[in-house]
Amino acid sequence: GAFLAGSQNLRYSPDGTRLLTTWGQALLFDAGTGDLLRALAPPRPSAVDATIDAGDWADGGRTVLGANHERVFAWDADTGELRASRAFDKRAFVLDVRASDARRAVAVVDNTAVLTFGLPELTARLAASGHAQAVRAVAVSTRSKRVLSSDNESLKSWDLSTGACLWTRPAGECFALEMSPDGTQCYAAFAYHSHVFDVNMGAALSSGEQPLEVACWLDDGRLVHLGYREEAEGATLMVGEGSDAYIVDRIRSEFLRCVPALSADGRRALVWE
Repeated sequence: GAFLAGSQNLRYSPDGTRLLTTWGQALLFDAGTGDLLRALAPPRPSAVDATIDAGDWADGGRTVLGANHERVFAWDADTGELRASRAFDKRAFVLDVRASDARRAVAVVDNTAVLTFGLPELTARLAASGHAQAVRAVAVSTRSKRVLSSDNESLKSWDLSTGACLWTRPAGECFALEMSPDGTQCYAAFAYHSHVFDVNMGAALSSGEQPLEVACWLDDGRLVHLGYREEAEGATLMVGEGSDAYIVDRIRSEFLRCVPALSADGRRALVWE
């Protein structure tokens, strides 16, 4: 289903030249040609699960992160060398891995908790627990010292330093979270709508009608949307919010197999059919 293949499984590098996929294994592709560049694998002792369930780019694209139910990993993106590895205290069910805006913190979803680690050694920082259901998405910002996480019923904000829950709001089934460059706003994508939240207070600042969207923030604070319309004309690439949004392109498709990926500059989109 589309929600399982959301932004946690398909991500552009910060410069838009490479793609990271993490369906069972971490693979890097050339974004321009689609050629496979390399596969990133955990070490092979029998005690370490070789699968990778989610991943992200860190350190400006120089590091690739990945995680499975046993460990979180960091590889050199250019050489494929394993730089760091850290075991979880207990087995985790990982659906998302996110690096922070300043590339100094990593958040990993673990069932009903969010685990954070420091780069480059993946030093364990804190475990924020309190979700009643499995966590689906996470976003982290060292600028605002916040971690946001979502499950099927709620959206929570955590203090990155202490792990304290700062606010909780009912939010429905949320598939993706994207923190703004300054760490003050967060975009949340739901099954049939989207919201932009104030990170400090949890108030909804704006809303959209596109179902199953994926979005990225530009440096100037604008949002680039790739909306998924199953019953209409496929995916629509839009810039802006509400009445200010305008259509850039349409991707005609009756069936989209996963939530699309957007490059950090909003100029490239990838849709798998």
